[in-house]
Order: sequence, then structure tokens, then C-alpha cells
Amino acid sequence: MPPTGEPGRTVSSRLLDILFAFRPDRPDLSLADLVRATGMPHPTARRLALELVEAGALERGEDRRFTIGLRLWELGTLAPRTESLRARAQPFMEDLHSALHQHVQLAVLEGHEAVIIERFSAPHALGLVSQVGGRLPLHCSGVGKVLLAHGGPELIDKV
Repeated sequence: MPPTGEPGRTVSSRLLDILFAFRPDRPDLSLADLVRATGMPHPTARRLALELVEAGALERGEDRRFTIGLRLWELGTLAPRTESLRARAQPFMEDLHSALHQHVQLAVLEGHEAVIIERFSAPHALGLVSQVGGRLPLHCSGVGKVLLAHGGPELIDKV
């Protein structure tokens, strides 16, 4: 991550750096975590994070840790690429889940990762590491291998 004082860095790019610091394996971050993840000076990270809290994009708990806010989640649900696919696939996924009593996941390919957009968990099957909105490497997940198998030779060579 380039230093935020670097010429050409916009406020928008800094705000996105803060938002992109959150991942499935670190859904809540302290201010120190944000500073480390973004490379921003402490006062800048604090000011921008608090502006995001005020806008509802982040929330700050009593423990003073930041999490993704409800308003940002609401915006994410508006993504047409995944919502229409999810809505069309859901009845088929429910049928598969009912018939097989196993996990069923729906993912889209983004770069070299599978982004999970819906899943149904089986209560008695092995646990899933994925979560809706999470990313999985293509080469080490079932849903990723399906996407990889249909991605063509160029994608296979890159992965």
C-alpha cells in the first residue's frame, strides 16, 4: 500500500483503503489495525474512519473496534450482478439442498478467486469455511474448482 502522503492520493482512495482493510478473517479492526493495514498516519485514519462511522458505512462498538456498517451492507445488496443471479439460482439451490442434505454454494469468478454470493449449510456435514461475501482461492475449494474447470486454459495456466 503506498503511503497516503504520496502525491496523487485522493480522499476517495484513502476511504477505500480503510474499507478494503476489512476481510472475512478480520471483520473488526481497531484504529491501530487500520493504521497498520493502510499505512496511513494515525490522525488521518482516525478522521476518515470516524467520517465513515458518521455516514453509516462503519460502526464502532463499545470496545472501540470498527466493523462494516449496516448502510454499507445495504448498498452491497444492490449489486445487480450477484442479486439477479442469486434470485434465479435460489430455487434450484434449495432443491439441491433438500435432496442431498449437503452444503450448496453459489459463487462468481473474480480474478483468481471465487466470491460466495449464496450458500445453504447442511447441519450434519463438515463445516464450511466460506461465508456469503467471502472469497476462496479457486484451487482449494469445491466451488472454486468448478469455476476453474469452466474457466478455460488461460485461467488454469494463471492459477
